[in-house]
Amino acid sequence: MRNMLNGIVGSLCVFQLLLSVAVFAQTPAPLSSPGTAAVVNGVIEIDGVKFFPFGFFHVSQGGTAAQLWNDLNLTADAGFNIIHSRYEPGVTDATYGAFLDQAAQRGVRVISEPAELLTTQITNFKSKTAILAWNIADDVDDGTKTHALIQTRYNEVKSTDPRHLAFVSGFRAPNEPGPGGVTSVTFMDVTNLLGMQRYPINNGGPIRIVWQANASTVDAARPRGLPVIANLQSFNWNDSHGNRFPTPAEGRNMTYQAIAAGVKGIIYYTFFDGGNYLPTGSPSLWAELKALVPEVKTLAPVLLNGEMTPALADVSGDRFATYWTYQGRLYVVVMNTSTTSAKSFSLPMPAGTSGPAQPLFSGRPSGMTFTNGVLGGTVQPLDVHVYVLNGSMPLPAPVTNLQLS
Repeated sequence: MRNMLNGIVGSLCVFQLLLSVAVFAQTPAPLSSPGTAAVVNGVIEIDGVKFFPFGFFHVSQGGTAAQLWNDLNLTADAGFNIIHSRYEPGVTDATYGAFLDQAAQRGVRVISEPAELLTTQITNFKSKTAILAWNIADDVDDGTKTHALIQTRYNEVKSTDPRHLAFVSGFRAPNEPGPGGVTSVTFMDVTNLLGMQRYPINNGGPIRIVWQANASTVDAARPRGLPVIANLQSFNWNDSHGNRFPTPAEGRNMTYQAIAAGVKGIIYYTFFDGGNYLPTGSPSLWAELKALVPEVKTLAPVLLNGEMTPALADVSGDRFATYWTYQGRLYVVVMNTSTTSAKSFSLPMPAGTSGPAQPLFSGRPSGMTFTNGVLGGTVQPLDVHVYVLNGSMPLPAPVTNLQLS
């Protein structure tokens, strides 16, 4: 991922980190120990509790430790539950350890990327409650990394720290082989978590490639019991590809494309790097992603426990729909990935489904109706509708605590 962006400079600053401690005094309920992570039936579990990661990458080497510390708190304040950070050479264990302790205090899990995969680094931090996984390869399928190399790294992580997971991120979906036929599938047997990157805005789109890449990767990962984590665009390429962030509508659409494709977590790329800072670079996108936190929190139990059925995948028509059955209710996500044209839907629901179609989230696009077993209506460009049916069952309680768990 880092090789896609320019201008990433700087190093972590111990002094600034220590100064920042006094600034962020708010301390929500900390994570519970010991934080043992596992993958069970294609879902992440931490101490036996299912977990849907929802948060951000942070290109920590592009700034200072104070920046990392500040951004941990900003994302935690918004309710996000994971951050991907980097541990640089020359940074003291005490400095990075303090960051991991603060993450645990803020209820945030960490995927940590050593600048070099060193057993000593993993040994020094594997007891930290916040650690979820170790990133053993970025752009794993870019043609520069062999299966044997990733196998070695995977074995090193698992032998040094069997309580936590190994993570890789790639960009080649199963139908997009690179040199030698390499795709993300090549490395599915040497990782516990697989990130699928899709950054289509001003990079060749169309936006529907988010669904296509994640759905095909989820299909390939399912028989292996491997969770796919969507890595979605929250940055501005700011080069020959163009010069803008995703719009709020694009950010929400990409998020629900990944959800409808069956991913088991979402980590946006990126909150910060040497050339992008989300809160100031695109305040409207930052506001929209924060607004998605209570939606994802509400849906997380459904996504982790429900039975998923793809209802429509009309790629050429920019129409997608998926439903889940969970605790007697039917949850339906319907989306239009066209940027210009409204789309009509007529979706047969399972036998025995009862209406009406109730919008799950107030203030969001809606208007479809359920009649004679069919959910139908029109969805405007880039809109996403989320409904719950079987109204005889009580709706989920309103979300008050925005932390995902």
